[in-house]
Amino acid sequence: MALLTASLAAQFGDEPALIDAAGVVGWRVLDDRVNRLVNGLRHLGLAAGDTVAVVAGNRREWFEVALACSHGGWTYVPVNWHWVADELAYVFEDAAPSAVFVDSRYLEQVGRAVVDPRASSVQWVVGLADHAAHGMVAEGHLAR
Repeated sequence: MALLTASLAAQFGDEPALIDAAGVVGWRVLDDRVNRLVNGLRHLGLAAGDTVAVVAGNRREWFEVALACSHGGWTYVPVNWHWVADELAYVFEDAAPSAVFVDSRYLEQVGRAVVDPRASSVQWVVGLADHAAHGMVAEGHLAR
């Protein structure tokens, strides 16, 4: 259970928690999504202390991943979405993320970056759907 959001979900229910261009998410839904994300990352094998990177614009899922990382004990690395593959590979080498969440708009650059030997720590790339209602829908394990 995500303790940071559970009490807010109980107190504020369906009142707006996050608002972006795709719509509004209430506290109860946010709490549920964060809990599912924590469980999903644990299912992928991430352990406390692992690193998760996010390459995304200003959208609700950015905050959901940040909250999930707080709950799961993972280091959260927000990555500048303006960067090209070479810059992303440099950051992936330095931060050593096990998983990278990526907005579909930046998937091409992230795809180029994760095949770079400097990004060898990346085991999972999780896509963020174009429509925020679908949230995090794509995942792929990278065979190395």
